[in-house]
Amino acid sequence: GAEVQIIMSDALGCKDSSGKLVNECEYGVKGGANENDFSVCLRIAYGDFVYSTCGDLSGNEYKSSDYYYHDIESQVATMMGEVDLYHVNHHGSKSATNSKWTKTLKPTVSVFSCGKDSEYGHPSAAPLENLNSVGSEMYLTNDCNSANTDQYGSKVHIMNDDVVVTVPSSGSTFTVANS
Repeated sequence: GAEVQIIMSDALGCKDSSGKLVNECEYGVKGGANENDFSVCLRIAYGDFVYSTCGDLSGNEYKSSDYYYHDIESQVATMMGEVDLYHVNHHGSKSATNSKWTKTLKPTVSVFSCGKDSEYGHPSAAPLENLNSVGSEMYLTNDCNSANTDQYGSKVHIMNDDVVVTVPSSGSTFTVANS
């Protein structure tokens, strides 16, 4: 009874700020497109329950020392629509979960898959703020980057484990717990 829609893959049809198609940008070379721009983005519906998972999809346009990140999130947000559960793109990296994305998805619950003491500093401040601004409850697999998460108090739940989401056969409600 579940319906799976591929919202985006390989940045097909998405353009950079100059109007060039992202999937035509040079990839795998210094200064080229970042592989995260080409993530597969899924919308999974089960009854009234809707889940978004898009891997490391990018949501901010900027150049790092090695790659060019494109804002794919803003271009596909309306195709995703509102969701109940959002698996946070790119572990809550500064390259993802922009304000247009979060204001369009309005997730009830957001899950961050992040490692304890990650060298990358996930989750970053902006994704947390964007999700907080739409009232999303945030669940983290580990106590990652407390410098950014502490300010959100009861909106952030540190699971120190897998995050398990259970949706009954009616698909009308869901629960979140650790294993």
